[in-house]
Amino acid sequence: LLGNISRERVDARLPVSRTSLSSTTDEQKYCSVVKVQAVWEPPQQTRHHYDSDALLNVPPLISVHARRVADWLGLRPVGWIFSYDDNRNDDTEDSLPVYQSDIQEAAVLQIHNMKNAGRTDGCCFATLAMDARTGATEAFQLSDVCVQMVAEGMIVANDEKKKDGRYCKTKHAVVVDGKETQQLDSVLCLVNTAMLSHEGSFAGNLGSGSSVKKNGSLTNKARKAILKAMDDDDSNDALVLELLCDFSILLALDDVLDVKDSERLCKTVQKWARGQKKGTNLDDDLKLRLKSIL
Repeated sequence: LLGNISRERVDARLPVSRTSLSSTTDEQKYCSVVKVQAVWEPPQQTRHHYDSDALLNVPPLISVHARRVADWLGLRPVGWIFSYDDNRNDDTEDSLPVYQSDIQEAAVLQIHNMKNAGRTDGCCFATLAMDARTGATEAFQLSDVCVQMVAEGMIVANDEKKKDGRYCKTKHAVVVDGKETQQLDSVLCLVNTAMLSHEGSFAGNLGSGSSVKKNGSLTNKARKAILKAMDDDDSNDALVLELLCDFSILLALDDVLDVKDSERLCKTVQKWARGQKKGTNLDDDLKLRLKSIL
């Protein structure tokens, strides 16, 4: 998940207190908000809910190619989302959508993020679990203790022959509710996180279906839509820039453009997405290059 982290008022509808008599502190008025603007998916090599090897073998955390485009758009990794298709939420008290393998995956990804962005910013990393059958999604953060345990090898990976579950086996005994145990409930590693609806700035405007093929190149539908917009909207490029507000499309174009042209394109699209619509246009030579490529 690529996006931005900001501070926002907990309830923007309430008037700002301007007297010293209010007992509400600044910490209560504001909270950290993660806004997901785009999603990047590494190549998958398995039919399971996600390919653990593909996620962990992309150095560092996200491919150099995708990170470059994200940097030009002012985005950074803010979390990850995975799907599952087994019956984890069975409406019982013990149901939990995040299992031990997901806990370990999330912790390793967060550790990579903390190494890249620093501890303070890197720990702002969300884990989203989506039921592939219904689309129901829950958001969590990992506790600091959980991340530290994974970093120190305290949580032992399950045998592949055994079914994964919500209980984590620990290398040494840990104390839970005053008792020593080596079976740690993964619910103790999670912090529930509120989730609000939001439309990502670079989520795409092409409608249904993906804008890129599995090999990363543009689909015929996306290519024809951009070409048509160029022909129909020569005056101010509004239609073209609207279509280019798609991280997948910009990533595909980065493959075929040279670095300088790709950077110019991404920074122009970023200005447009930020609201600087008046006067934001593509350079004529860049448009010509795009037309010839498409």
